[in-house]
Amino acid sequence: MFCSHCCFSCSGEGEHMSRHIFLKALRMGLNRNVTIGGGEPTLHPNFWELLSIAIASGIDIRVVTNGSLEQESITLAELGRKGVIRAQLSLDEWHQQISPLVIRSFKEGLYHRCIGDKRSIFTAKPVSAGRAASFGIPKCCCDDIVVLPDGEIYGCGCFKQHFGNVDNYSIPHWYQWGCTEGKNWDK
Repeated sequence: MFCSHCCFSCSGEGEHMSRHIFLKALRMGLNRNVTIGGGEPTLHPNFWELLSIAIASGIDIRVVTNGSLEQESITLAELGRKGVIRAQLSLDEWHQQISPLVIRSFKEGLYHRCIGDKRSIFTAKPVSAGRAASFGIPKCCCDDIVVLPDGEIYGCGCFKQHFGNVDNYSIPHWYQWGCTEGKNWDK
């Protein structure tokens, strides 16, 4: 998809994260949580294998889908309904069209959901990055550690603070897991 609100400027071209980098990034999330996003994460040729590994790790896993792949998105919604993962559908006024079946799989019973249902709909306003920069809303698109497909690690989606890569990184002990935009890094 080429949604106007995409802060990462995702397109049909891109790099898939290797299994090696994924496993190292997953280990960084121990005792916390990990969000698997994209673009569209289900486009990864080994997505279901990597998701199985992530689920087996015991970490709280969230997968954000743009809903472009109907059956994969419906399966994610079902995993969320069962409480296996946190499944989130990106759906807002700027989004490209999504199958009504996908939308229903995320919405059906959402407001009368069973205990453990971890489905949600993401409707945040665009932030000032990527294609969404023209909206001019000063907010980071990800206010936590970001690991790119090449293994490079940043303090948040603003990409202002580089912490190395999954094979050699140093996250300062004072770092407070949050958007690094505007922080004084000389301290």
